[in-house]
Amino acid sequence: MVVSLPEKYAGKFIARIGDRIIAYGDTLEDVLRKVREKGYDPREVIVDYVPEEDVILII
Repeated sequence: MVVSLPEKYAGKFIARIGDRIIAYGDTLEDVLRKVREKGYDPREVIVDYVPEEDVILII
């Protein structure tokens, strides 16, 4: 599966529920704080890091 995200997320951590991004930031701590501020439980979101350059993963 190929996922394309807007450039504004490059080099950032993102928190998502399903396909919806609910928070993003420069550090994991920033993202988790924003998740809590929006009323979400951090244990129920997926946090990913978006690299600045395209990366191909072979699994």
